[in-house]
Amino acid sequence: MGMMYLDVLLNEDDNFTVNGLYIINDMRGFSLGFVKQLTPALCKKAVMVVQNAYPYRLKGAYCLYTPAAYEIFLNMFTPFFGKKLKSRFRVFREDATERLYEYIPRRVFPEEYGGEAGPISKLN
Repeated sequence: MGMMYLDVLLNEDDNFTVNGLYIINDMRGFSLGFVKQLTPALCKKAVMVVQNAYPYRLKGAYCLYTPAAYEIFLNMFTPFFGKKLKSRFRVFREDATERLYEYIPRRVFPEEYGGEAGPISKLN
């Protein structure tokens, strides 16, 4: 999720700061070219901004449909996580995405993600 989205939510939705946020990343389509652009310094800065700079409650950060190679990459971020964020960060491989519903109810997801909230085109 880009930082710009966080700025918009902070400015336009009071419920965002009160109720918190779940960040869900769909990892399908990520290329190794993307990984090459991420340096440890950039990763650390991104985590620090998400974790410390924005006045909101991060309820969870989940990566869906994660290829095994990316799981190793994503684990490089975790040393920069505080204790609370470590406990709220989950990576779900392509064959284990159903486990997400243990953390967030299926009823709030769009049909395209196996949920019950209708198609994405109607939710937008």
